Amino acid sequence: AIGVTGISQLDRVYTQNTKSISGYVEQINKGEFTTIKGYKLTPEQSIIRETITQLMCNHRIVWSELSNKLGLSIEEIKSALASNPEKLVELERDGIITTNDNLLQVTDQGSLFVRNVASAFDPLIGTKGKNFSKPV
Repeated sequence: AIGVTGISQLDRVYTQNTKSISGYVEQINKGEFTTIKGYKLTPEQSIIRETITQLMCNHRIVWSELSNKLGLSIEEIKSALASNPEKLVELERDGIITTNDNLLQVTDQGSLFVRNVASAFDPLIGTKGKNFSKPV
């Protein structure tokens, strides 16, 4: 990442640059990296991230495509997700999503609620002591 507080996303790692402008400039002038912290994802977190990314970017999850991309079976992917089946049933009943064995599709009327759909797969949503932007 470039810039103060810049965040990079790599295959299974996130890194963040220093928050200090003077420290950032000093490290750059020395030819040093400006990274001050990083976080390595677990295999499960990588699956969750890719699933939510597919949903947020494409408004759908094609399970067979995700399976091919991750090199995992659909069952392995679904078991790694912290999905909330009751929430998904409710979202489908409300016309936000449609589903079948190979597809979860956000409907046109549900597109404004894609973050709500994604939250059904995020195990950190609702965790006490964690602050995240909240879906509508």
